[in-house]
Amino acid sequence: MKLRRHVDLTGGVLPCPTHTNTVTSGSIKVVFHESVGASGINHFTETDTADHVRLVDENGNVYSFLGSDWFGGRADQILTATHMFNIVGPGGVSDTIKLVERFRNGELISRDFGSCELP
Repeated sequence: MKLRRHVDLTGGVLPCPTHTNTVTSGSIKVVFHESVGASGINHFTETDTADHVRLVDENGNVYSFLGSDWFGGRADQILTATHMFNIVGPGGVSDTIKLVERFRNGELISRDFGSCELP
């Protein structure tokens, strides 16, 4: 099974250490795929890609939100996720979301290398 859709982000808030950004336009393009392997275990994957997302901070500065996240796994609870997004203004990359997560055997391991939090 494969599904595609767009999710409007307008009005969303993205907190960062030096700015609070509000989404003024754009969406996330979602592609989801599910299948059953030869052993009968369900597998799934989803990729979410920023699509023309624009942000404005509290000072009126405009930024682009670029990147994607991916997650996937199996029905036996092995899950992996990567979130890699850049907030880009006239001077280049100003902030990032860089998060890698893995869930296995009931334990979540999470490494956050970015400057902003996922909303």
